[in-house]
Amino acid sequence: MSAPRPPRPAAALLRFLVGHGPDGDSIAGDLHEEYVAARARWSAVRSNVWYAVQTLRVGIRYARPLRTASGWLAGDLRHATRGLARDRGFSAAVVLTLALAIGAGTAIFSVVDGVVLRPLPFEDPDRLYRIWARDRESGRTGMDLLYSDLAPIRDGVTSFESVSMLSLAPRALLDERGENPEDVVVARTTPDLFGTLGIQPLIGRVYDEREARSGARLAVLSHELWQRRFGGDPDAIGRMVHLELRGFEIVGVLPRGVAYPFEADVWRALTPEEMEDDDREARVVARLAASASPVTAVAELDAVATSLAEERPETHADLG
Repeated sequence: MSAPRPPRPAAALLRFLVGHGPDGDSIAGDLHEEYVAARARWSAVRSNVWYAVQTLRVGIRYARPLRTASGWLAGDLRHATRGLARDRGFSAAVVLTLALAIGAGTAIFSVVDGVVLRPLPFEDPDRLYRIWARDRESGRTGMDLLYSDLAPIRDGVTSFESVSMLSLAPRALLDERGENPEDVVVARTTPDLFGTLGIQPLIGRVYDEREARSGARLAVLSHELWQRRFGGDPDAIGRMVHLELRGFEIVGVLPRGVAYPFEADVWRALTPEEMEDDDREARVVARLAASASPVTAVAELDAVATSLAEERPETHADLG
């Protein structure tokens, strides 16, 4: 699998400062290796900010002498560096300001690049839809659904070839001996979520409908949690972890960066008892049928919402 790449704006700035010769290649290569190690320890945003700060430190220290028409820039840079060295308080403020500005810029670029520019890492992502409730009276939107909303949507919207539900819960994860606790985010899902998204596990498998109905305690791990807790050991499959003071068998691991919700560490099946809860905390993800139109799907969803408002006015009045 490919190593994580540093933020392109900061990497381009580093290359401009140190050049593309043997020395510049060595400096950029060393900093890239340190960035890969940082990503293994920290989040992407924190690693990007660190890389931006190092770009300033290393790039200014080893900046190539600029010759010919741009030779004046090297002289100005050396003059500015000497001036900054004389006033260290001002220098610290300048470096901090630049670090924050570049760090914020690279963080924003990383989000835009991941969410807008790059396609989602799922099969036919243009056919995936998130469904939420909206209050027609107040205009509030983005509201989670009730677990009981799943069946009416599945039955009433023929434009979707699959409809899945999930909810998130923070939990403490412990090893098979009940030790080494770690805070994780658990995604409790209908078993067809992976099929709806088009996700195949990297190793092992995912849980199915029969196992969910029987209450089998099976868990699928994110790639990051697998690396962090088990060092990427394939023999983690079949081992136990503890969630909610109950043991769960690890049956699969998802590929790096291929997960939904993105913040989840562990996936397990929603139990029949949980599906009877009346909490408004469920997310719904659906896959549009290849022959269907989004306009038709929205019309069918509106019809379902109208029907639910009539049948359950205490929970669905004025909701679309």
